[in-house]
Amino acid sequence: TEEALNEKQKRLTSLLSLQEVPTRTSLIRDMIKQGVLNFVHPELKDMYEWLEVEFHPLYLSSKMEEGIKFVEKLAQPEYSQYMPALRDVTVVRLLQQVSQVYQTIELKRFISLAPPMDRHRLEKIIVNAARNNDVQVHIEHKLQALTFGTDLNVSIGRSVGIDAGSKSNIIQKMPNEQIRNQLTSMSSALYSCMEIINEKSNKERNDKLRRDIAKTYYHDEPIQRKEILKRRELIERYKEDKEKEQKDKVIKIYSIKESSFQKSNFNEIHEI
Repeated sequence: TEEALNEKQKRLTSLLSLQEVPTRTSLIRDMIKQGVLNFVHPELKDMYEWLEVEFHPLYLSSKMEEGIKFVEKLAQPEYSQYMPALRDVTVVRLLQQVSQVYQTIELKRFISLAPPMDRHRLEKIIVNAARNNDVQVHIEHKLQALTFGTDLNVSIGRSVGIDAGSKSNIIQKMPNEQIRNQLTSMSSALYSCMEIINEKSNKERNDKLRRDIAKTYYHDEPIQRKEILKRRELIERYKEDKEKEQKDKVIKIYSIKESSFQKSNFNEIHEI
C-alpha cells in the first residue's frame, strides 16, 4: 500500500541519515561524486555505462547480460538478488531507446533484442512500463507488434527512477532537436568561415590601402614640399608686410606730432 511504501521510504531516509527521501537520481549523483565507479569491478562499471550513458538499443541487452552473468558467477547473494530486477530495468530502458528509433517494431524483433526471459514476463514488463508512463507503448496482438507514442517527456524516460534534471534522463536527442543542433552547428561553422574569409579579405584590403597611401605620398611628396615652402614664404612675407605697415604707422604718427609741435612753437614766436 501507499502507507507501507511511505513508511519504507521514511525508514530508508532515517537509516541513511538523509534529510529527504533518496531518489535514484540523487543516489547515482552521490555515487559519481564519491567516485564509487573507480572502485567497482570493470564489468559493473560497464553495466552502468551501458544502462545510463550509452545509446545502443541493438547491443544493450547483450552487454547487460554479460555483466549479469559475471555477477552470477561471483555467487554472492547480496548481488545476485538484484539481477532479476536489473533485467526488468534493462527491458524498460530498451523500450525507451527503441521508441526513439521506431514507431512500430515487430514483437518478435523486440524479443530478440530483449534480455532472455519468458514472453509472459516480458509482456507484463511492457504493460507496467506503459502504465507507469515510462514509455508510450501499446502491444498490438493482432499485428504482433509494439506501437510507440510520440510524447517527448515520456520517450526520454521520466520514470524508471529517473527524475527531471538528471543528466541520465536524456537517452538520445529527438529528431527535431538533432536537426536544430545540426542547424546551429552549421550556422556556427559558416560564421567561423566568414570570419576567416573576412579576416583574409580585410588584411588584403588593408595591405592594398597602405600601398596606395605610400604610393600617393611618394608621388605627391615633391609637390607638397613645394607647397609647404611656398606657404612658408607667404607667411614670412605677410609677417614682413605687417611689420613694415606697423612701422610706417608709427613713423606717420610721430611725423604728425612733430609737425604739430613745430607749428605750435612758430605761433608763439610770432606773437612775441
